[in-house]
This record gives sequence, structure tokens and C-alpha cells, in this order.
Amino acid sequence: MNNRRLAKNTLFLYIRMFVSMGISFFTAGIVLKTLGVVDYGINNVVGGLVSMFTLISSSLSAASSRFITFELGKKGGEPQKVFSTSVHIHILLAVIVAILLETVGSWFLSNKLVIPAERMTAAFWVFQFSIMTTVVNLINIPYVADMVANEHMSAFAYIGILDSLLRLAILFILVLGDFDKLILYGMLQFMVVLSIQAIYYIYCKRHFKEARVSWHTNPGLLRKMVTFSGWNFIGSSSALLRDQGVNMILNMFCGPAINAARGIGMSVNGIINGFGTNLLAAINPQITKNYANGNLYDTFILVTKASRYAFLLLFLIVIPILSRTGLLLKIWLGEVPDHAVLFTQLTLCFSLIEILSNPLITLMLATGNIKWYQIIVGGVQLLNLPLSYYCLSVGLAPESTVCSAIAVSFVCLYLRLIMLHRMTGLNLWIFHKEVLAKALFITCLSLSFYFLVNPYFGQSTLASFAYLALSFVANGLLILTFGMKKNERAALCLVVLNKIRRVKS
Repeated sequence: MNNRRLAKNTLFLYIRMFVSMGISFFTAGIVLKTLGVVDYGINNVVGGLVSMFTLISSSLSAASSRFITFELGKKGGEPQKVFSTSVHIHILLAVIVAILLETVGSWFLSNKLVIPAERMTAAFWVFQFSIMTTVVNLINIPYVADMVANEHMSAFAYIGILDSLLRLAILFILVLGDFDKLILYGMLQFMVVLSIQAIYYIYCKRHFKEARVSWHTNPGLLRKMVTFSGWNFIGSSSALLRDQGVNMILNMFCGPAINAARGIGMSVNGIINGFGTNLLAAINPQITKNYANGNLYDTFILVTKASRYAFLLLFLIVIPILSRTGLLLKIWLGEVPDHAVLFTQLTLCFSLIEILSNPLITLMLATGNIKWYQIIVGGVQLLNLPLSYYCLSVGLAPESTVCSAIAVSFVCLYLRLIMLHRMTGLNLWIFHKEVLAKALFITCLSLSFYFLVNPYFGQSTLASFAYLALSFVANGLLILTFGMKKNERAALCLVVLNKIRRVKS
């Protein structure tokens, strides 16, 4: 039953991803052309500034998801109390964040960011719309967490598709609108977020009995969730500083044009990364629920398979893209900003490493015992900011900031494995054998294929697409042969044959 549910949920999430990915690829290039490189960079860096002031929101989001899922999986759990407490916390947080952004954030925008004087008014309004977007998102986090915890992935997918369609509508209004394009873009994005979050709220109220807010707060539960969030704050802040903090440093050293180049790399990564993270979105609730019920054996199997499958799915798409990044960006954007190609390639490599850790993080959060994990792993992740600052201050290329993030990600992966082994008994040998060894072996084989075959293909568009198709097929065969077990290949073939029979009948 769980396997069928996972397969069904994963299918819905991938349908959502393919629709969103297609629309994102179509719109991103036109948005860049419509706004221009400078305005695109301003939008990216202002959004990053707002994100810097929501450091704790991601830790609270993780707490909401963990506690709601844990209570749903535990016999005799009380998810309604957890949901209500989570809503109280997020409303308070939204008020605090709004005040901080309107004071400290406004000062930083006016005095520290490198923005052309003639675009300061537009940047101010983008900043205001970003604040309103952030407040709405913060208040709605418990509702999204409740939907995912209940594994209503079909509704989650439909809402995500609607979100993408509304953002497509933004594109046409942006192109046709007779107004400052950057301000109009910020306003329309806020309207889309407000509409989507309203749908989440209505759906949860109608379908989940725990999604009823009681204004009586449980002090013990509140203290437990805040303590969990406080320790998780270290990890959340280190990840945000790695992404948006480095964005601020790049702006101060290099200006908005580099922010635009990095923003393109992050956009491509956000789209492509869905090939792995959508699978994890379906599996992660099962990891938490199995751990809540004490099913450690099933939990460890899920964690190991989730890491391996997520890596292989992402690998299948990323490797061909790495070989022809420049051409693909040119087709997509028309004019490719300087540094965008290398930023994109390095960011995708970073994601291949980072996705291996995602199920490990889910298991760690499920234990609830995250104090030393966050102090150690979160502390190491915080090194991204000083390392990036040092690289830029000694004159290294802007892309060196991503290289330092890759090195830190390797270290954090092994720290997570060691700590989970001590805390839960996760078998390190099995994880190395089933996940890391297979990932390394397939990567080496794929690189060998590239160096052997690539010289026979030119750089023309036709030759490049021929190579991309061949690379995709070759990597798919490598994954089937060396990345999957015999029983897994048999199960996959059976599913494909059943689908073919249904289509024929």
C-alpha cells in the first residue's frame, strides 16, 4: 500500500514539475529580456535581501512539517494541537519580520546595495512587494506543511500547476503593460502568491480536521517547537547565508550584472533540481512516519533508496546539460550574460552532491534530537560566507564562491553520516555501498564516455543535440545497469510493460 501511494504521489509531483519546468524555461528568458540585465539583477538581489531577514522561517517551516508529520504517524498523536501552535508562531514571526524589513532592511537597501540611482525607486517598490509576499508565505507555512504531511500530492501538484500558469500570465501582462516593468513584475508576483496561498488555506480547512486553529496555546508544545526551531535555525541560517549572503557579497564586490549571471544559474538549478527533489517530497513524509512508529529497518531502507534514486534522477539530466551548457543557455536566453555558463555548471554540480544529504536531513529532523547536529554541521556550513568573502577579496573569480560551497557540502555529507550512525544506528557501510560507491562509479563511467565520444561531435546546434540525445541514452543505460539492483530493474520493466498494455487496450 505504501509503495502504491509513493508511486502515485511521485507521479503527481513529476507532472507538476514538468509543467512548471516547461513554463519556467519559457518565461525566464523573456523576463530577462524584458527587464534587462541590470533590473533582473536588482530583482534577484532585493529578493535575496528579503530572504536574509526570514532566516528563522525555514527552521520553523521544518519544525511545522516534522511535528505535524510525526503526530500523524504516531499512534494517538494530536496533530490539531501542533497545527494550531504552528499557526500562532508563524503569525508572530510574520509581524516581527515585517518590522525588521521596514527598518533595518530599508536602511541596508538604501545604503549598502550597489543599485543605480535612477533605479532606486523601482528597487524600493520591489522591496515592498517582496515584504508583503514574505508575510503571506510565512503565515501560510503550516497549511502547506499539513497538506504535504497528509500526502495529498495530487492537490499539491494541481495547485503548483496553477501557480505556474498564473506566472505565465504575468509574462504576457509584463510584456504588454505600459508601466515600469520591474515594479509591475514585483506587484504581479505578490498577487500570484496571495491567490495561491488562499487556495492552500481553503483546501486544508475543508479536507483536514486538524487544520482548525484553536487560539488556546499549549505552553509545553510551544516550548518544544520553539526549542527545536531554535537549534534548526543554525542549519537554516547557514544554508540561507550560503545562497543569499553570498549574493550580497557578490553584489558588493562585483555589482548587479554578476547577480544576474548567478541568478540564471540558480534558476536553471531550481528547475532541474526538481528531478530529484520531487521524488524526495513523496518519500520524506514516509521516513518521518516510519521513524515515529519505531520502524527503523524500513526507515533506513527508505533513506538509502531515496538518496540513491534522487541522485540518479538528477544525474540523468544534469550530465548532458553540463556538456553543452553554453549552447542551451544561448537557445534559452538569446544573449547569455558573462559568467552565467560557469555559474550554472558549478551550481548543478553542487546540487548533485547536496541532494545525497536530503534524506539524511529528514531522518535527523525526525529524531528531534538536533542540538549537536546543528551546532556541528550548521557551524561548518556557516564557513561558506567567510570563505566566499576571502575568495573575492584576494581577487579570485566570482565562481570561486560556488567552488567553496561544493567543498563544504562534501564535508557536511560525511558529518551527517557519522552523526546519524551514532544516533540512530544507520549502517555506514550499506550507505557507502548502495549510494556513494554507485554514484562515484557511474560518474566515472559517464566522464569516460564524454572524453571518448565528445571529440567526434562538433559544436554546431545539430551536432550538439545529437550528442545530448546520445548522452541521455548512454547515462540511462549506465543507471539501469550499475545504479539499480536486479529486482529494481525487474520492477521498473514490469511497470513500463503494464503501462504499455493499458495504452494498447
